[in-house]
Amino acid sequence: MNFKQHIAFGIVIGVSFSLIFLLYEGLSWLFIFPLLLAIFGSVLPDIDHHASIPFRTLKIFVFILSFSAIFILIAGHSEILKPATEKISEIFPNFPAEIIKFSQIALISLAIGILSVIIIKIIKPPHRGVTHKKMFGIFISFLLFLFFYFTFSYQNFSVISAVSFLTGFFSHLALDKILFKF
Repeated sequence: MNFKQHIAFGIVIGVSFSLIFLLYEGLSWLFIFPLLLAIFGSVLPDIDHHASIPFRTLKIFVFILSFSAIFILIAGHSEILKPATEKISEIFPNFPAEIIKFSQIALISLAIGILSVIIIKIIKPPHRGVTHKKMFGIFISFLLFLFFYFTFSYQNFSVISAVSFLTGFFSHLALDKILFKF
């Protein structure tokens, strides 16, 4: 199946679980989570395919996250760049030290962001590997249940959200099994 078909099936599942949540709990902004988690679960297994939209999205997310984290970390401790900034200022005396410092931070952050994406490509599991296993989906679902339970202290919401993700995940596996018979 392709990405759009998995998304469509995830939306159907997510809407169903969102309606169940609304029936049990009434109107709440939390009803969006079962929908989003079912969609996420329905496309997550394909994160192990190099050309898939989930994997490309992961690479962008990892780059932005690592770039931003390193940029903020180094900018907050810019005194570590002082010796290098002084050396570069001697070579280029017409450039302000702040521009040199910003350029160093940006280049280091860019290098770390690119390195993070390369590492993600290297450690990516083979297609239809671990991310297509039932235990992987159950494990992620359990982690989501714990996260939502301890974040919101709301058992019904936590169970509905975790089961919504798991149903989306299993729908991906079932649709792939029907189509590819692996």
